[in-house]
Formats: sequence, structure tokens, C-alpha cells
Amino acid sequence: MSAPTLLKTANMFSLPQRARVLDLYKRLIRLSKTWTSASGDAAQSAKESEYIKLETRTLFRNNAHLTDPKVIEAHILEGESRLELAMHYKNPYPRLSNLPKSSMANRSMKRNQRVFDESVPAYLRSYKTGIDKSGNKSH
Repeated sequence: MSAPTLLKTANMFSLPQRARVLDLYKRLIRLSKTWTSASGDAAQSAKESEYIKLETRTLFRNNAHLTDPKVIEAHILEGESRLELAMHYKNPYPRLSNLPKSSMANRSMKRNQRVFDESVPAYLRSYKTGIDKSGNKSH
């Protein structure tokens, strides 16, 4: 494959994802500007609005170095699910997840760690582990 073809192939994946990432960022920032808490309290609304803004900026900056399209897609889905959950439940904070059944039984810790890792919902993936610059998970 020639260099221009390789570059063209890489751009085909990155341009649509870039547009989706920018759209998601804009939607989250717009949401922070119009956010009203479930209680209707102005102070609580301001606090939650600031949380949305800070969380959006932090997570987008932390993931700005990613290049793997699959990893980027996973983070886009995480952001979209967090946006939908916040709008539906009127709660901007991530929902806690439950531990899977029998994960605390007397088994090897390695197996338990794998079960824990697999049970993390999409909207909490950024909190699970760090991600190195190549898009690989670091433990």
C-alpha cells in the first residue's frame, strides 16, 4: 500500500470520528450551560453545571492523545451514554455499578479482577484504568 493510500485510509476513519467527538463535546458543554438540577435549587444546579463542564474538559483532554479508532469509538459511546443518563435521570454524576454475582467467593484474585473488569459499564470505562498513548489499557 502506498503512503498516500495509507494516509487516505487513516483519514477516512478519523474524520467522521473527529466530527462525532466535537459534536459530543459541544453537546456536553451546551448541557452544562442549560443544566437544571432535579431539585430545582439554583445553588445545586450551578454546582452540577460546573461538574459537567469540568468532567467534560478533563476526560476529553485525558483522551486527546488516542489514535486507535476502536478505543476512540468506545470513549464516544461512553460519553454518549453518560450524556443520555444525565438527561434522563437529571443526575450528572456517573451511576455506580453492581458487582457480579459470586465475584467475592473464594476464588483466585486474578479471576476476580477479570470479572470486575468485564462488569464495568460503558459509562464508567474512563474510571476503570488508565490508557497509555497507544490506546492500550494500563493496570
